Amino acid sequence: MSASSYRSQLNRKNKDRAAAEKKVGEFRTKEADRRGKATKERLAAEKASTARTRASKLRAAQRYEGEANRAGGDAGTWSTKVGKLSEEISELSTKLAKAETTERAAAEKAPPARAAADAAPCRGGTAKDREPPVDGGGAGVHGIEGTAGPET
Repeated sequence: MSASSYRSQLNRKNKDRAAAEKKVGEFRTKEADRRGKATKERLAAEKASTARTRASKLRAAQRYEGEANRAGGDAGTWSTKVGKLSEEISELSTKLAKAETTERAAAEKAPPARAAADAAPCRGGTAKDREPPVDGGGAGVHGIEGTAGPET
């Protein structure tokens, strides 16, 4: 593969890793929020005066704990993805460095095409192309000296 294709893959993987890291942060925030709500509901259940209110608050706390656990699991899944993407980025970086070295070495071995063409004399075209232009030293319109063209 060429260095440019490795470079584009590397850019894509970096974007994917950044998006995955953002997801991890979002799920960790959600997890912390739900755990905080579960704690509030438990405290409210302790202060509740009736059994029915207490049971309702405890059910809400359990629901928030479940949501927090799911968010924590999702954050763990995305963290794993971040780790895999980091490994792939490392491999691609190595491949990119090798490809750039190979391309640079190949470019140094081969003479530049433009410089070789400029140094060689022009051999193509017709004989007319190789002749110097006939100027006539001031010849006019019809090749007659002293006539510059129709006067107005």
